[in-house]
Amino acid sequence: MTQAEIESEVARFKPQHKLYIDQNDDKTPLYRVFPLDSLLEVLIENKLTLVKTKFWEDPYENYIFKCNWAMQDGTRIDPAGMIDHFFGQCWTITEESDALWRIYSPDTKSVRVKTSLNKLFGVIFDDHTYNSLTNSFIGRVQYDTKTNIQNHISNSNNPHPIITDTSAQIMIDAHLWKRNEFKHEKEVRILHTCDSHSPLVKQPVVKFDINPNDLFEEITLDPRINGRFEAIYTETIRRMGYTGTINKSELYKLDPVNITI
Repeated sequence: MTQAEIESEVARFKPQHKLYIDQNDDKTPLYRVFPLDSLLEVLIENKLTLVKTKFWEDPYENYIFKCNWAMQDGTRIDPAGMIDHFFGQCWTITEESDALWRIYSPDTKSVRVKTSLNKLFGVIFDDHTYNSLTNSFIGRVQYDTKTNIQNHISNSNNPHPIITDTSAQIMIDAHLWKRNEFKHEKEVRILHTCDSHSPLVKQPVVKFDINPNDLFEEITLDPRINGRFEAIYTETIRRMGYTGTINKSELYKLDPVNITI
């Protein structure tokens, strides 16, 4: 096949790698809070880091790997070894939230970056090769009761159109289900998988090349940061080469009105 034919085929199947996402949502803004040192690492390396999903804290993350697997003849299967094949990074569609600032910026020294769904997916999905059709996904997290999640994971005839008869696809889908108690996070996740022969199996992270000035549409400082550190953070980020918008969240900015009595 010619390169043009390959790219045409990849473009045809690419929408199937956007799970639980309307095809009109490509420009949806996405946000992520980074500790300042993590953001500076991104700006210095020009790379976005996905970590192995086995490090995610919620015990129901990677739930599929913690279930009791067996063949139809009753032979037990240990799925634990497969967990090392999956990497991910979590973003949110929530622009501003007191809860998110307090959870992810407890010391008031983190920053929020903004991008869009299509830009983020473009970091891990290569439109010029078939490789991404087996290893790159983006999906909106689905929230449900624990019982419904258990039923969804255990149903091998799940009708979701993204799920095929390959276990890797089922496991990718399983990364996009969380309990209702986390619904406030409104997450969107990028997910990357590797096969058993990849050197990534033994690595804790996988890094993708980016241009921060293209990917990050703006960087917002914690609303509680004081003026001195606001200036220091802004200058430091600029020195790392970021040329986009830098501002401070106005979540706690008091804007009194005039009252006449």
